[in-house]
Amino acid sequence: MIPESFDTSLLEVGFLVAKILLFICLLAIVLGILTLPIFLMVLSIIQIWYWSQDTSSSEPMVGQQWSRLRRGFAILFKIIFPVLSFSACGLLSWYIGIWDFLGDQTQKQNLPSKKFEQIFESITRQIAEKAIPPLPEPTTNETANDAKKVSKRLESLGPTLAEEAEEERNSKIKQMVGMLRSFAIFFILLVGPFPSAMIVLSWLFGRKGMTLIQRSLSRNLLRTCLTYLAIFVLSFVISAIWSMLGFLDAVTTERESNLKAIITERSQIPSQMPPKHESDLIRLIEELGKKNNQTYLVNGEKDIMTWGFVGGTLDPQNRTFQNSLFFFAMQPSKVLTMLDGLDELTGEQKQMLETGVKLMNKNKQGVIIGKERLRLMQKRVGDRMKLTSLNYKDIVFDMEIIAEFPEGRYDQSAVMNRDYLYDALDDYARKNGTHPLADKCLNLIWVRLPNREAFEEVAAEVNKPGRFSPPVKMETASSGINSFLEPFKDILFFFRYLLAPALLATMCLVISNAISISVRERRTEMAVLKVLGFRPWMVMSLVLGEAILIGALSGYMATATAYTLVNAAGGLPFPIAFFPKFFLPQQVLWWGPLIGSGTALLGSILPAWSARSVKVSEVFSRVA
Repeated sequence: MIPESFDTSLLEVGFLVAKILLFICLLAIVLGILTLPIFLMVLSIIQIWYWSQDTSSSEPMVGQQWSRLRRGFAILFKIIFPVLSFSACGLLSWYIGIWDFLGDQTQKQNLPSKKFEQIFESITRQIAEKAIPPLPEPTTNETANDAKKVSKRLESLGPTLAEEAEEERNSKIKQMVGMLRSFAIFFILLVGPFPSAMIVLSWLFGRKGMTLIQRSLSRNLLRTCLTYLAIFVLSFVISAIWSMLGFLDAVTTERESNLKAIITERSQIPSQMPPKHESDLIRLIEELGKKNNQTYLVNGEKDIMTWGFVGGTLDPQNRTFQNSLFFFAMQPSKVLTMLDGLDELTGEQKQMLETGVKLMNKNKQGVIIGKERLRLMQKRVGDRMKLTSLNYKDIVFDMEIIAEFPEGRYDQSAVMNRDYLYDALDDYARKNGTHPLADKCLNLIWVRLPNREAFEEVAAEVNKPGRFSPPVKMETASSGINSFLEPFKDILFFFRYLLAPALLATMCLVISNAISISVRERRTEMAVLKVLGFRPWMVMSLVLGEAILIGALSGYMATATAYTLVNAAGGLPFPIAFFPKFFLPQQVLWWGPLIGSGTALLGSILPAWSARSVKVSEVFSRVA
């Protein structure tokens, strides 16, 4: 059941995960340094907006042209900045699907967020296609017959130079589209939520206190920058860990509706079942449905998918990880409907995959392979290859790569037509007799059922002794994945209960130390504030506000950068079980501000209480 490339010890996996965590930390440090100017720019722009509020409301001096020009700029900036920020928030809410409840929930492609995604993709693609000029039309002095002969000769040799150039252009267009999308999303995140929150807070509580808080951050820029970097790095790493744990929790949580079940052989691993188990199962479910007057397979046989595992190598004499490949042998029509995540594709990716599935139905030798696996094998769409099977001894598959999976979860995956596997076994039987695995080539059966009650009724019949030979077991997909993740429980426990809390505690200590130093340096200033009429709770609020501001903005910058960069790069390579990569969900956009502001609040309570307790008499007696 497990591909050989994943057959590694827990110690090896632990070392690999440690390397990846180190890589993420180094990446976070580099990104923190690169985004530091943006962080300071955001603080400066918000401070300029506060200045524009004061300048636009004051009368210019008579005869001072510069003062009138300054006031005009202040009035313009006072209006444009909130409009731009709130507009960005509107686009962001559309993008992340806040308004999806207004659409038809049964048609995912018609939801507002999906429509926005289509418009977004169309605009970025048009820009990219205009930026990269098309290939010039080829010219030739040959006759029509000569041209046909040349064309046939080139086709027999492989892709023409023109096709290679066109493929290279399409690759550049894809890269530019990804860059444009990432830049646009990052810009919307930058000018949208955080500045809007600062504007609303200044309207609600007054801008004087916010101005004092921001000015206190600019007193010692070195300390402010170091605090920003520390919070940025820790928020980045925690967001990556929580994204991984959140995804694993989601796939191991049982659904109440549209539930998937896995059927495997009861007595051995890897599971090996005869192909007839599929038809026997369909007949059993149909009979059970008629008996109970219910429909268990809502979409008929489309709700059942089988997997056969085919492992092989392109070079049996010199087998390496790069030239080894592991296939799921399945029905091509089930790729888009039963594989998790692919039913939500939109735009060009969905069209390309649909085209690949159609070609796979016509050409049994056609295969679909993930982008990362193609890169490791140094292959591309259109290439042919011979795969010498490792588990199906003495069988060589002649395959044609007809499509690639979209970037993400299936980067290392590969799918072949199961009919080609059955044909190869039949051909082997005609030449050499029955293959040892001919009656054991079915490894997994997936079934989609409408609800939990339907699963329990079907499972009770499937699990009965003597119902299938060899006997099988039926369990929910989440239960099966949970069992598969059992060897990784120690690593997951370390992430969830040791590493993440330790990082949060470190953030609290960093902020507490930075704010404590700032309070000790400004005791005289705080005494002056009390003399001017500031109440103790007001002084304490200024210190807490300073910590929360830098914590929330640093955390937000970390998660906004991680969300756009990591997802644009194809996910985080956390090799847990058979999940090679993890993407950052949209929820990470509020994790950052929550992590930063929450830890900042906890870490600054003691320094803020110290500032509240400053005694005017003691401070001025030392000054005197």
